[in-house]
Amino acid sequence: MRTSIPENDRPAVRQLLIYQFVSVLLISFVSSLISFQAVYSALLGGLIFIVPNALFIYMTFFSVEVGSARKIANSIYIGEAIKFGLTAVLFAIVFALIKPLNELTLFVTFFVVLMINSLSPIFVRRPNGNK
Repeated sequence: MRTSIPENDRPAVRQLLIYQFVSVLLISFVSSLISFQAVYSALLGGLIFIVPNALFIYMTFFSVEVGSARKIANSIYIGEAIKFGLTAVLFAIVFALIKPLNELTLFVTFFVVLMINSLSPIFVRRPNGNK
């Protein structure tokens, strides 16, 4: 068996990613009232968070072998380091290549999605009905 996340918790993980993606789309829609630049800046800000986070979730919870706590902890540390590095690289790429850019919209979207991730235990339901 190659997974460390129980089958019944997988919908909660998917639900979190869906909440994040929908929030990016909503912020982008509201940003359309400002300008097209704000729309793509919001989309980029959300993707800068979602892409590394989805990779972290996959690496940490879906592809690690069930076994010792040490292996699981190591996969979390490695996944978090890759997530951090990829986030920094994506920010650098966006700031270097995308002109013009609405920095405020980019950072607000990134922060909102970050807060959804941080507060997920409050509003993401597990299949057994527990939060």
